[in-house]
Amino acid sequence: VIVCDGSNHRIQRWRPNATTGETIAGSPNGIAGSTAGLLNAPRGIAIDRSDNVYVVDTLNLRIQKFTVL
Repeated sequence: VIVCDGSNHRIQRWRPNATTGETIAGSPNGIAGSTAGLLNAPRGIAIDRSDNVYVVDTLNLRIQKFTVL
């Protein structure tokens, strides 16, 4: 499961039987940022056929692409 955690400025992956999520994009500490790889209020995600993750990075006015799956 991939989760968009907007309040903590990150995208997390939850693997089967996991008890915690793994941060795959954004700050693992919940800090907003505008540099490549950081997010500021992400609000949506999409995954393409090649397993790239696209994130709507709302307050940075951009869409970021991550290859993590």
